[in-house]
Amino acid sequence: WKAFYWGHKSARENYALQLKNIVEEGYKSLGESPVLIGETGIPMDMNERESFSTRDFVWQERMMDALLSGLERALVGFTLWNYNPDNVDSHEQSNERLDKGGRILRAVVRPYAAKVASIPLRQDYEMNTGAWEFEWVNPSQNSPSDNSSVSVTKPPLSHVPIQARETEIFVPLFISKGRDLLVTYSSSTGAKAFDWKYDPARQTLFVVPGDNTPGAVHRLKVEFDRPLDYRFEVDSSIWVDLWHWWAGFMGVIFGLFWVLVL
Repeated sequence: WKAFYWGHKSARENYALQLKNIVEEGYKSLGESPVLIGETGIPMDMNERESFSTRDFVWQERMMDALLSGLERALVGFTLWNYNPDNVDSHEQSNERLDKGGRILRAVVRPYAAKVASIPLRQDYEMNTGAWEFEWVNPSQNSPSDNSSVSVTKPPLSHVPIQARETEIFVPLFISKGRDLLVTYSSSTGAKAFDWKYDPARQTLFVVPGDNTPGAVHRLKVEFDRPLDYRFEVDSSIWVDLWHWWAGFMGVIFGLFWVLVL
């Protein structure tokens, strides 16, 4: 039963668990080192190319979100397969023409931590609302004694001295345009002082926490004053879904019975 996954929330969790297992097996053999997943993506011609005629890419969007959520939760770098023949180097990175012809962009264009002035611990993005959460920790000398105890969520905390204090978050105009950012911060030590600034031209949120305590965990949440349009249900239940299917099936049977017998 533990290996059974149902609904979109579970699809995200399934991808995340498999990727974390791969990364942590690598840690055991090679030590805790940065991991880059090479070219990845989803089959846009899924479901027998149905979306190519309907232009409805809802299932591709959901599948892409599940995949990217898993990669993000595993804290790995990755290269996403894409092709846009209209893109040229002369376009500014904030130019909306960069998105021309793009499909399922709501799933693809997401916030992420570009530069972290400490050690990343966790990130999570909800594409239905635009809310993004991130945690990172200040280095300390409490490091695991061997690679077998290192995990994605519990990295070694020993680190060369970090000179910078500013963390940079990519927050794309694709989702932030016309909205105000709502940024909240907390620290495991109880400290709440921090400075932040969002530069729309650079699509970057700059964050400087006030807590420099060794081992302190920083927690950041970025939301919008107007959430994004909801795209699909995340917390679906197998029993509710089966009930809807069963009710529809019985409705068809009853209708046939009514026509043929009565």
